[in-house]
Amino acid sequence: MSLSEEDPGSPTTLDSLKDKLSLNALWEILNYTRASFFRMTIFFRQYLFMLLAAHHMKQLFTHFKHLFTL
Repeated sequence: MSLSEEDPGSPTTLDSLKDKLSLNALWEILNYTRASFFRMTIFFRQYLFMLLAAHHMKQLFTHFKHLFTL
């Protein structure tokens, strides 16, 4: 059986191959988008944690500065 023959039940027709390729391409795009979104959320959480830590360090510094300048 060749690809030029039209058999609607056969999984080797050209249309089904195109459908499989497009579904695989869509699946790969979805996986890449999901992975990049996950990496961006990790980066954003690390950035927020760094800002929070810097804020607390500034508060501690001003607190100890007031203690030592009494």
